[in-house]
Amino acid sequence: MREFKLKEQEDILVIGFPKSGNTWLARLLAEVTDSNLVPSNPVDAADYSLERKADYLIHKKHIVDDIQTVVNSKTVYIVRDVRDVLISGFFHCNRWCTNSLIKNNVFVRWYFNHEIRRLNNMWQGTIWGELKYSLIRFIISLVRKKSPHVRFGSWSHHVNKWTNDSKVVVVRYEDLLDDTEVQVRKLLDALKLDVHDDILKQAVLNQSFKKKKAAFIEFGDLKNSQFLRGGKTGGWKELLPREIVKEIEIAHADMMNKFAYKAECFEGSRK
Repeated sequence: MREFKLKEQEDILVIGFPKSGNTWLARLLAEVTDSNLVPSNPVDAADYSLERKADYLIHKKHIVDDIQTVVNSKTVYIVRDVRDVLISGFFHCNRWCTNSLIKNNVFVRWYFNHEIRRLNNMWQGTIWGELKYSLIRFIISLVRKKSPHVRFGSWSHHVNKWTNDSKVVVVRYEDLLDDTEVQVRKLLDALKLDVHDDILKQAVLNQSFKKKKAAFIEFGDLKNSQFLRGGKTGGWKELLPREIVKEIEIAHADMMNKFAYKAECFEGSRK
């Protein structure tokens, strides 16, 4: 197996709750710094190159158990509206499904609502919530012969833990999507990384969802093309019923307020 890290390379950690844009941000930082992204899945491996020999090594993480790794590394945390995180999480686990099926098929709509509630309860970190909504997922995992999902705990706890660390540079997914070049420049400045504007512009173009997805399709890489759905924000508004939106907003009111994710159905989560 190839030894990724050279003696002079410094680690850059890109941390975030699953489905928060970690992969996109890690690829952006890898390209803009001419660094390799340590492959942990096929999407990451697609950006690995023997020709990239910069002073940094990019690591995409959801969980970091070794605190010393964080202490010795430059660290970025990306946060995304939990309502969109839940939607993205559903589609990641159910790539056969489409918006149209959810809207027009009563059975698919029931399944979608059930899975969103299950994820919301599981990502609140409560034992009862996970047990209550885990039975169907367990049966499906047996049929599909897939391992159970890794438990990440509460979205709110995860966000609070990392964004309260003064050493960690924080970016909102929505801001990154709205003005990628400006936000990446802010990250680079905060990390004290010197990158020319032309290199930054080209990296942003190369790593755009549209261009990256098209490249995967062109090379026949359907698995990775499916991994990149579209990257838009506010998709939850099209699919989530009001009662489920309220449940999510009640569960995560404090962190939603902290990062200006406006509540639609729960007054207590508004500033």
